[in-house]
Amino acid sequence: MAAEEKEQLENDKEGVAEGEQTEAEGSSAPPPKSHKKKIIFIAVFLILLLSTGGGILFYLKQQKTEEDKKKLEQKAAEKEIAYFDLDEILMNLNTGGKGQGFLKLKITLQVTGSKNLDAVKMYSPKIRDTFIIYLRELRPEDMQGSIALYKLKTEMLLRVNKIVYPAQINDILFKDVFVQ
Repeated sequence: MAAEEKEQLENDKEGVAEGEQTEAEGSSAPPPKSHKKKIIFIAVFLILLLSTGGGILFYLKQQKTEEDKKKLEQKAAEKEIAYFDLDEILMNLNTGGKGQGFLKLKITLQVTGSKNLDAVKMYSPKIRDTFIIYLRELRPEDMQGSIALYKLKTEMLLRVNKIVYPAQINDILFKDVFVQ
């Protein structure tokens, strides 16, 4: 064993001597090029790329929020409830020659949004005319009870929405109904 250990020590000494020789040979050669410039260039490129991408994302997000604000403002304007009072309607009912019957109505139209309100104002003479033509054929019996008023409201709502289409009237409110 002792002989083996001596051989091992001698081999180790030779390995150290060879390593010293290669270091000495390496110092006479030019030093390897530094990779620092490449790393700095790559880092600057990545920083520019990320900042440009961030700027583009910020710009696009800003545009989207402005569009969303406009849409929300439009929806809020559409959800505003407005009322339009029609002139009082006073007319004869169809009694079939058995006397006289009168109908007096005060009507308010409920609309959503300023665009719909503008359409109702523009068509108000035609709306009034349509109501008068429809009401002219009613008999006093047709105006008795709450169901009759509900039917009258439904029929008038259908007729008025045909006139103001594409705008829409949500409801017809009776302020005053007088049948004699």
